[in-house]
Amino acid sequence: CDETTASVKVTSGKVQMTSAKNKQTYVILTKGEQGDLKADKLTEAPITDSNFLFWKNKELVYDNQPFGKIIEDLSVVYNASISIDLSMVPQVAEQQITISFNNQSLEEALDELCLVAHCQWQQKGNQYVIMAK
Repeated sequence: CDETTASVKVTSGKVQMTSAKNKQTYVILTKGEQGDLKADKLTEAPITDSNFLFWKNKELVYDNQPFGKIIEDLSVVYNASISIDLSMVPQVAEQQITISFNNQSLEEALDELCLVAHCQWQQKGNQYVIMAK
């Protein structure tokens, strides 16, 4: 977050979110809601990211999500560089996956994901590459 963007997700209680530039404009958020501030515009909506508490519970759950989205999320939550090799046929890279990870290392998560997606991964320095079997 910086002074022009912010995001708040509420898991319990009630939170008032106000723009620093316009104190008259605010939203009241309750459990299960998120507020976003972008370019001095406040919005509120239901929380749609079921994995936003990963930092706390170390659990990621995906229900019929694109393989690429899961790879993107793993890159962010594990702070790792993960790419999909060009050897992957589009059907594999675009498939919908239902999977969950609970308190696993990145390597364990990649093992499980590749088992389900029929692919393999390889570590090259600080880079993880997903490739066809």
